[in-house]
Amino acid sequence: MTQQAMDWMRELGFGSINLDLIYGLPFQTPETFNETLDTVLEMKPDRLAVFSYAHVPWIKPAQKILEVKILPTPESKLEVLKLVIERLTADNQYVYIGMDHFAKPNDELTIAQRNKQLQRNFQGYSTRAGSDIYAFGMSGVSQVPELIGRTRRNFRNIRPPWTRATCRCTKRIS
Repeated sequence: MTQQAMDWMRELGFGSINLDLIYGLPFQTPETFNETLDTVLEMKPDRLAVFSYAHVPWIKPAQKILEVKILPTPESKLEVLKLVIERLTADNQYVYIGMDHFAKPNDELTIAQRNKQLQRNFQGYSTRAGSDIYAFGMSGVSQVPELIGRTRRNFRNIRPPWTRATCRCTKRIS
């Protein structure tokens, strides 16, 4: 399904496709994450953001259902991070942009980094300051002039999930 969506985006002329990956999830090992990397690299995304899972049940109460013993150790997470950096930067496949972000050598992020024109926003890195950002999905955060909004879910409804998303203003910029 992910590959099909990426193919459609390329057909529609999307200039760059990013995939987000999370390591440090329950039962995840360096070996299983390496298999994930195999699959992802076959899809040839232009950019990758590879984040470490943060287990913060005092902030995210839903995480309380996870037992700490099923989470990877800090040493295992460091091993995965090392694996990610080595695999992605091998043979100049991707360039390390910074803070868990990688891009292909010819991607505009890499070019902006090389030219010292890289921008940073709440989502990560950008080549353009002040660009509109449209995000979809369970944790999507969008930004347009004077508004930052995130997806809000209403689980009391029985409608399909894609019809429940609404945008709630979380910050107004004056």
